[in-house]
Amino acid sequence: MLKRSLITLALVAFIGLPALAHDPWTTGTIQITTTASQDVFVARPWNGTIEVFIKVVRWADIYFCNNDDQTLVLTQMNDVGNALYNASAPATTFADCICMKVCVNFAGLVIGVNFTEQSNSPNPKVAVEYYLQATVEGSTYTGSAGASVATLDVPLSQIHLSNNLAEMQLCLIATGVDPQALIYTPQGQQQKIGEITMTLKPSGKPSGNP
Repeated sequence: MLKRSLITLALVAFIGLPALAHDPWTTGTIQITTTASQDVFVARPWNGTIEVFIKVVRWADIYFCNNDDQTLVLTQMNDVGNALYNASAPATTFADCICMKVCVNFAGLVIGVNFTEQSNSPNPKVAVEYYLQATVEGSTYTGSAGASVATLDVPLSQIHLSNNLAEMQLCLIATGVDPQALIYTPQGQQQKIGEITMTLKPSGKPSGNP
C-alpha cells in the first residue's frame, strides 16, 4: 500500500512540472539550381535581448580660439584698435579681450575666472582697479572690481559638444591707469602684470545628495 502511494505521488509531481520540451526545429527548402533544391534548417530568433550601455562622465574643458592668441595685452580703450573700443573712454582705462571656446556635455557649468596682479612686476601697481567681463551664450557678465584681484563667475545653461562649442569673449579692464607712470624695461613693450586662472564646476548638488 505504501509503495503504491509513493508511486502515485511521484506521478502527480511529474505531471505538475512545467513543460520543458522544445518545439521541433523548422525546416525549409532552398533552390540550389533550377533543377535541384536542398532542405535546410530555418533560423529562428532568440526571445531575449542584451542591453548595451556606454559610460559617459560629466566633462568640460576650455580652449583658445586661436593658438597664436593666448595672452591679453592691455591698451587704452579709446584706441581704435582696442577690442572694447570706446572713443569717449578716459585715457586712464585700459582693456583687452581674448576668445575662448568651451566644450561641456552637461547643462549648468559655471566657469570661475580669477585675475591676480603680479606684485614683482616692474610696474607693480598699474591700475587703481581691475574687473573682468565675459560674453557667452548671448549674455554678458561683469565681475566685481578689485585693487589687485578681480573675480567673475560665468554660468553656461546649455550643452556644447565638439560640433557646437560655445564661444566666450573674456575681457580684462583696468581703470585708473596713469600711462606716464609706467616704466619701460628691456622686457619690451609687453610687460607681464598678472595672470588669469579659471576653474570649472557643475552648478547644483551631486546626484544622490538630499
